[in-house]
Amino acid sequence: MNCISESNFDEKYERYKSLIFRIGIVYLGNRSDAEDLMQDVFVKLFYKAPKFFSAEEEKAWMIKVTVNCCKNMCKSYWKRKVELTCTFDDIPDLTKADQMVLEELAALDPGYRTVIYLHYMEGYKIVEIAEMLKLSPSAVKMRLSRGREMLKTSLREEFI
Repeated sequence: MNCISESNFDEKYERYKSLIFRIGIVYLGNRSDAEDLMQDVFVKLFYKAPKFFSAEEEKAWMIKVTVNCCKNMCKSYWKRKVELTCTFDDIPDLTKADQMVLEELAALDPGYRTVIYLHYMEGYKIVEIAEMLKLSPSAVKMRLSRGREMLKTSLREEFI
């Protein structure tokens, strides 16, 4: 068992809680699922985290585990059979425009949603996203391009 110390865990929890919660809200669409996701990810961090050689490597691992946990949650029977509405009232400091963009982003397919979020909201480069999600850089570029077009279309309709 590869446990980290309690004080080290507390530090990592404070560092990554908002990142994991935001990814969970965008990917899963509701607060309760995002909170469940946070618990799953931090349990994995506590018991299964490898030794990290840099803060960026650790953050990339956290994002990769978060996205994988989101995918697993979406495969569950409950998630496939029950449609919950997405609200972003739980994310602090969101403007009305940000909230509209996130709502449109949440309506996209998870493949597009994830790469757009990581690129524009978290600031990752295409190569980094490709490594995290085990995709080719060209696949990430294509998902970004298609996702942007879908967002443009849906946001344009919103304002017309």
